[in-house]
Amino acid sequence: MAESFAFDIARSLLGKLASYAYEEASRAYGVYKDLQEFKDTLSIVSGVLLDAECKKDQKHGLREWLRQIQNICYDAEDVLDGFDLQDKRKQVVEASGSTRVKVRHLFSSSNSLAFRFKMAHQIKEIRDRLDKVAADGVMFGLTNVDPGLVVQQREMTYPDIDTSSVIGRKNDQDQIINLLMQPHPRGDGDGDNSLCVIPIVGIGGLGKTTLAKSVFNDKRMDQLFQLKMWVCISDDFDIRKIIIKIINSATSSTLTSSSVPSSGLAQLENINNLDIVQLVSRLKQKLSGQKFLVVLDDVWNDDRAKWLELIELIKVGAPGSKIIVTTRSNSIASMMGDVFPYVLKGLSPKDCISLFVKWAFKEGEEKNYPNQVEIGKEIVKKCQGVPLAVRTLASSLFSNFDISKWEFVRDSEMWNLEQKINDILPALKLSYDQMPSYLRQCFAYFSLYPKDYIFNSYDIGNLWVALGLVQSLNGSEKLESIARKYIDEMHSRSFIQDVKEIGSICEFKVHDLIHDLALYVSREDFVAVDSHTRNIPQQVRHLSVVKDDSLDLDLFPKSRSVRSILFPIFGVGLESESLLNKLMSRYKYLRYLGLSDSSYKTMPNSIAKLEHLRVLDLSRNGKIRTLPNSICKLLHLQVLDLGGCTEFENLPKGLGKLISLRSLTVTTKQSVLPHDEFATLIHLEFLCFHYCGNIMSLFRHQLPSVEELLIVSCSRLESLPLYIFPELHTLTIDKCEKLNLLLNNESPIQTLKMKHLYLMGLPTLVTLPEWIVCAMETLETLAIKRLPNLKRLPVCLSTMTRLKRLFIVNCPQLLSLPSNMHRLTALERLHIFGCPKLSRKFRAQSGEYWPMISHIKSVFIGKSKGHEVKLKTSTLKITNAITDGDKSLCVIPIIGIGGLGKTTLAKLVFNDERVDQIFKLKMWVFVSNNFDIRQIIIKIITASFYTSASTPSSGLAHQENIKNLDILQPVCRLRQILSGQNFLLVLDDVWNDNREDRAKWIELKYLLEVGAPESKIMVTTRSSSIAWMMGNVPSYVLKGLSPKNCLSLFKDGEEKKYPNLVEIGKDTVKKCQGVPLAVKSLGSSLFSNFDLMYVGREDFVEIRYLSIVENVSLDRVLFPNSRGVRSILFPIDGVGLKSVSVLDTWVSRYKYLRYLDLSDSSFETLPNSITKLEHLRFLDLSRNDKLRTLPKSICKLVHLQVLLLGGCTELENLPKGLGKLISLRRFTVTTKQSVLPQDEFVRLINLQSLSFDCCYNIKFLFTQKLPSVEELYFESCDSLESLPLHIFPKLKTLFIRDCNKLDLLLNNEIPIETLRMKHLYLMGFPTLVTLPDWIACAMDTLESLVIIGFPNLKMLPVFLTSMTRLKKLYIIDCPQLLSFPSEMHRLTALETMFGSVTAPL
Repeated sequence: MAESFAFDIARSLLGKLASYAYEEASRAYGVYKDLQEFKDTLSIVSGVLLDAECKKDQKHGLREWLRQIQNICYDAEDVLDGFDLQDKRKQVVEASGSTRVKVRHLFSSSNSLAFRFKMAHQIKEIRDRLDKVAADGVMFGLTNVDPGLVVQQREMTYPDIDTSSVIGRKNDQDQIINLLMQPHPRGDGDGDNSLCVIPIVGIGGLGKTTLAKSVFNDKRMDQLFQLKMWVCISDDFDIRKIIIKIINSATSSTLTSSSVPSSGLAQLENINNLDIVQLVSRLKQKLSGQKFLVVLDDVWNDDRAKWLELIELIKVGAPGSKIIVTTRSNSIASMMGDVFPYVLKGLSPKDCISLFVKWAFKEGEEKNYPNQVEIGKEIVKKCQGVPLAVRTLASSLFSNFDISKWEFVRDSEMWNLEQKINDILPALKLSYDQMPSYLRQCFAYFSLYPKDYIFNSYDIGNLWVALGLVQSLNGSEKLESIARKYIDEMHSRSFIQDVKEIGSICEFKVHDLIHDLALYVSREDFVAVDSHTRNIPQQVRHLSVVKDDSLDLDLFPKSRSVRSILFPIFGVGLESESLLNKLMSRYKYLRYLGLSDSSYKTMPNSIAKLEHLRVLDLSRNGKIRTLPNSICKLLHLQVLDLGGCTEFENLPKGLGKLISLRSLTVTTKQSVLPHDEFATLIHLEFLCFHYCGNIMSLFRHQLPSVEELLIVSCSRLESLPLYIFPELHTLTIDKCEKLNLLLNNESPIQTLKMKHLYLMGLPTLVTLPEWIVCAMETLETLAIKRLPNLKRLPVCLSTMTRLKRLFIVNCPQLLSLPSNMHRLTALERLHIFGCPKLSRKFRAQSGEYWPMISHIKSVFIGKSKGHEVKLKTSTLKITNAITDGDKSLCVIPIIGIGGLGKTTLAKLVFNDERVDQIFKLKMWVFVSNNFDIRQIIIKIITASFYTSASTPSSGLAHQENIKNLDILQPVCRLRQILSGQNFLLVLDDVWNDNREDRAKWIELKYLLEVGAPESKIMVTTRSSSIAWMMGNVPSYVLKGLSPKNCLSLFKDGEEKKYPNLVEIGKDTVKKCQGVPLAVKSLGSSLFSNFDLMYVGREDFVEIRYLSIVENVSLDRVLFPNSRGVRSILFPIDGVGLKSVSVLDTWVSRYKYLRYLDLSDSSFETLPNSITKLEHLRFLDLSRNDKLRTLPKSICKLVHLQVLLLGGCTELENLPKGLGKLISLRRFTVTTKQSVLPQDEFVRLINLQSLSFDCCYNIKFLFTQKLPSVEELYFESCDSLESLPLHIFPKLKTLFIRDCNKLDLLLNNEIPIETLRMKHLYLMGFPTLVTLPDWIACAMDTLESLVIIGFPNLKMLPVFLTSMTRLKKLYIIDCPQLLSFPSEMHRLTALETMFGSVTAPL
């Protein structure tokens, strides 16, 4: 199911409309009234959107109605964006000071008069659309819902469990019990410290409740605690209810020892009537002096005040009492816990298999199905150790031993499989539902990225900001800071993991199941395009391309609603400039355009059409040389990334017009920067110069808004005048060999606001620059890395009282730290790595200067060319980016999917003669998924023996010896072999991509960095994240073979004898998509088999459900011969069946059809063979404008429940014998006949819903009763004159629209005493002055009354105020209506009133 964001989008839009800026702009351009009317209507509609989102799967058409509302809101955002754009145009024109520019602006379409006319027209169009859709929505019977109430709740839990059924949690159970046996960590067991809270935290479905139950029922708990209580909290943290649950649980706990069970039950019954004071007293009686255990299961409350209130009430037990809390939120766990949260991990693969077998088979049954068990081992891999996911998939296969079903589950994404209410994705969705709306929208964008993607907070934050998802409540906080808070909050809610801090940004990953959840909630608006994508929905708004095999314009939707396009995968980009031009011309409302890793020489001039664009990422384009000057018309552009565009020659003229620019990354060949242009970028906060090899100096003028400055690999840059950056917070300098930081600036620096300073790769620096003292009072992070000649640190370092992080890496000449390091009381992290002399002095306990740093919370001391020693630390990660080794050892990843030939390519390179000339030593190591450091070292040593030993036996002897050595000895042996050698090492088939394995890789790489500088490592892997993690050059993304090469691989020399088979072979290899292993597999399966019928044959035997989504030539041969087909449908508007002969074939072949949807078809009659479909329940013939007759045989379909003939404008008569359709429940009619067959209709005893649509000739209905009809619809029945309601005694819903001759005031032939009507919709009655009196007969039952399009209606009946059950009243387009009845206050049940803006009311 896909989520609707209509409510969130509408609320965001209402917030913009309510702002002072938009109000002033609308007044200035004369559109204030239209905009206010739109706002009023949207306010009313937004009130029922949450109810609509809850009911969208239960009510037909409601999902489409929500989509229409959402589309209108998006379009309105585009219109409002025009106000900002016009304001920016004015700023640019005024700033230019040029008369020529002002004159050009006067005569352009953006001058005030032209703009006012355009905006007025667009706003009126948007308002009219909203009015119409709002009017259509009234028929759904929606109500206002409190946003805080729309949360799906988890079922209540209880402590009972069969502990023998719990798999893989024994170690976790023992660790929790060990915590329960420990004294309070912050006291001696007395007073306030007597009650200790132990949180268990993890994502949904991980088994937190199961673990808590196992602990709760452990026999050791009965010996440890006098009283045990289990309370399920869920999202309702109501103090009174929780107290009642605790008391009841305590009572239940004592029932087992009570001789009279009924006494306990009586207490349970009476306690609900007590007031809060009595309840608190009873609670204290139960708990006072007792050593108790309370489990608070499934806590969602993050209100600390409520928690403190509860904990104070239950701090009356004996010392040693404990509380276990289970929660999905890290922040809640931290708030409630007295000890570090117990972070529950996933089950081991072995335990997952055991759990899977338990749920997929009956006991012992798995022995009979070894093939299914093997597939099951592959299935559980996608569960990532989450027990509920394992159980979900296993349960779906229980007692189903069809191997194809198992393979389908194995090969399908989790989000694409059927999910029941207690399955994994609905369970995870509870967490999603609990998120604030601003996080829910942001979370959906994770679906645009592949699994295992390493997210960057800077990039994802830019995407969110560009699309308007990040809002500042006070208007002053930076949007980037808010986006980072969103990431932190998602982390606290367990939606992201593996968060790594790298300076001012962070990297993180999303668990595979959380990624499935993102796909689950967002699949209608978000599409990630890969090699399997054949169709993109027209309504899509956000596109990512994760595989660029064959991008074609026809693949992309024609809708202009697309808001973002990105290429997130390293090495995957756009190559066609013409396709880019067409995309930009089509999607003019783009906010985010990420074209990283593309390859074209220039951007098309049509870039100027993207007036709404916020982010343009052109990074890592090795071909682009220029940008058109028209790019400077993008006045909304906030982020421009040109990093890594090594052929880029000059920045465009007019760059200073980009007045919204906040972030700019530049790689350019030009030597002089346009100073004046940069000076006008008044909002520029982030500035990066990357590989600008010709720049010698920066600017003359100040850039007062820049807060973060990065200068990387600018080899000719000589000076950096910091005074031109007065607001600088972060400075990073790396590999700028000629930069002299010791030079005096042209103007003295008094103070710096700098918080983070990173100095790296500066070989001439002997001491740090004196200007650092100017940041003495603000500096929080200082990182110095790869400064080979640095000999001392300034004395002022010890006076930096705010310094929190100090990193010193690869500074071998540095001998000491300032003597007063103990004064750095704020210092939390100290890393020293690659500084051998310094490391010895500060070694833990034994180092002479250890006392100077022993107070620091996290200390990491690493030896140069030795083992890394991890000292006292609670959260230190060995993988911190600051402590990475030097990149002198080059790692080249080869990446591609399985079977693409990565290993084959590596072998070809390894055995190439040129490689033998370059490298003295070559080693090949097969890694696979076992990234064990010791085993890999042994394999490397063994491989080196095979390369260098004179005889193979000597190598084998060495291999036998080293297997018995401990880890230190192989490390020494490895360093002896590689030291100073120019080597090539191939690590084949690497799978290590978790946190622990990355630490192992860093450790291994460090051990290998003893070879000559020219040494290389080649890695083959299927994972882009592994390639990114291990490589320090761009990955070589292996492509598929060409069609010609595929065919060559497919053939084997015998092909000349079988030319027909070769032709079929060409078609066969196409499905292989260039993957050699696939070609080889298919070719091998056909080896020496020359049966022409076997090759390429398709088998449709098992198909039961068919849909046709395109108007293609339907040849009967395409359809299966099986008679098991149950449904055929044409779901797309305008796509239908043209051939009666094909239909006749279907009818004859598929006699067990239940559902036949032939809407939008075009044939004049149905074949008589329709009578063969004896099992048919549903027949849709709507919108067939050629259908003239129906055969009488259709009336033999006695099982038919739904018959739809709406929109069949040429249908002359209903078939004779219609009354035989005794199962018919719903009937929609369009016909030319003037008299309906009354006797036939009377016999339809189960008919509940009856619709007449465009029956232009019908004047009268029936005289006999239709007692079963509950819903009656009339639309565009122009000749209908009267409506005898007495013939519909059970009528609950009446809908009448555009029936011009129908006189509702006519008395019925038989008077109506009462009506059971609940919903009445009257639309389009131009002659009616008042409402008909018979409405009073429904006075006691009517719940909805909708009146639309009564231009002459002047009064409402007095009896309206007597409708005590009326909940909804809508009055639209009734301009003559002046007042309501005076006693409207009597309508106490009324919940919703809707009045059109066109009425005086």
